[in-house]
Amino acid sequence: MVKSPPWQHEDLIGDMLAIGAQRAPSRPLFAIDGGESRTYAQVDRRANRIGNALLANGLRRGDRVAVWSDDCVEYLETYMGAARAGLVVVPINNRLTGDEARFIASDSDARCLMVSDRLAPAAAEAFDRGDFALVAAYGQERPLAARPFESLLGDASEAEPPRPAEEDLFVIAYTSGTTGFPKGAMLTHRSVKNIARMNTVSYHLPLASVAAYTGSMSFTATVCAFGMSHLFVGGSVVLLGKWNPERAVDMVIRNAANFVYVPTPGIPDFCAVIEKKPEALSSLSTVLHSASKASPEMLELLAQTVGPRLVEGWGMTEISGGIVTATTQRDILGPCAATDFFRSVGRATADAAVEVVDENRQPIAHDGVTEGELAVRSAALMKGYWNQPEATERAICDGWYYTGDLGSIDPQGYIYVSERRSDLIVSGGMNVYPSEVETVIGKLPEVADVAIVGVPHDRFGQTVAAAIVLRRGMSLSADEIVAHCRRYLASYKKPTIIRFTDDLPKTVSQKLKRGAVRSTVFADLDR
Repeated sequence: MVKSPPWQHEDLIGDMLAIGAQRAPSRPLFAIDGGESRTYAQVDRRANRIGNALLANGLRRGDRVAVWSDDCVEYLETYMGAARAGLVVVPINNRLTGDEARFIASDSDARCLMVSDRLAPAAAEAFDRGDFALVAAYGQERPLAARPFESLLGDASEAEPPRPAEEDLFVIAYTSGTTGFPKGAMLTHRSVKNIARMNTVSYHLPLASVAAYTGSMSFTATVCAFGMSHLFVGGSVVLLGKWNPERAVDMVIRNAANFVYVPTPGIPDFCAVIEKKPEALSSLSTVLHSASKASPEMLELLAQTVGPRLVEGWGMTEISGGIVTATTQRDILGPCAATDFFRSVGRATADAAVEVVDENRQPIAHDGVTEGELAVRSAALMKGYWNQPEATERAICDGWYYTGDLGSIDPQGYIYVSERRSDLIVSGGMNVYPSEVETVIGKLPEVADVAIVGVPHDRFGQTVAAAIVLRRGMSLSADEIVAHCRRYLASYKKPTIIRFTDDLPKTVSQKLKRGAVRSTVFADLDR
């Protein structure tokens, strides 16, 4: 008699792991390029041990586990252990400052912190040991009297912990809001498994697909969108670490990878390396570009280099980190019915719908010209924003998520995003909200007023520009402003262009007119 499988018909992340371990136990699930790896069978057993160890050390189902770490196999194992035990992962971007990390851990009420060696000094400065019920370290450093991760597991049981429910939280992914303060998007087991299903189609993933994982695991989208999609198809994830086009292409070749993600700033260099090493294309079925907007010229270069493997998409953390639109091989090979293909982000993906609405949230014409707010309906939609019911109510209505992004839809259903969340700056794939930077600069006693806008950048899509009004009789240099920002903000949020002006354009109610700032103070850059 065939033994009953160790999973049930439920949308649980831990069950995807169990299926993979039953299907191909010796297949690698996670690997560091050129370093250690874990098979499906190993992770399946260790996930139970990790989950049981966390529960045995004072955590309860539903508690939050903050992870501030560089890429390592233990990071991904923590996701799996939390999934098995009904705990909630709160990833903290590894480029954030201590102040920013402390806000996320505090706002989520995290009861456990996992930290890697490089971030240990920052964690020791940002937190107190009493902030958490448990602190564990992936490496050799012991900030906050952290317990070594491996010793934490000790003799923890390999038996499956009590099962969570499909609608239980799996991840709280922090994404900046319009006020500039991060909001935690609540992603459930079901929503993350749904994005894995949807991305499998959008990414054209074969069974047992191998991903050349070029993003940081501290970006929630890369784990939920890339990692879980490959887990869904029984595939493997090979971690690159810091982006390097030569190493990324070599990793594709060494591992016969089927999937790779290319960030906007990396497009020219990636294409140049592929031209030198075209053998990388023999295994690749998908080269994904999404996140920060690329120019039509850059996308055309990428399409010419990788051909029908290119997938261009538009997505967001609130849809479990995945894309809700995508281009297809047929679009690249032609004929394509899009009004302007290289300005499009494709059409709505499987199990998703996209609409464009006016200020009253009423649908408007799909003529490719009329612009409005883009709204999304998806099986992967977040449950809402953590402890922010009003923000949730504003964003979600009748199953639709109102993105705040402006755009249009053409008669063939191709979607065009003209401005992401209106004020949001997306620089090299990283989100920067102007008000957050303005708050920091505004603390300088010499600053009377400040406006932050995004201006075009050939490599990063956009870069941060600051227009500064100084107080009468006071002086301040651009270098002093940058140094101040470096102290309180992640490096990618600092302004790279600073201009001093006598005043800033305002409405009659004294609200800042960012468009006018961009078109006057930075007129020579706004192309």
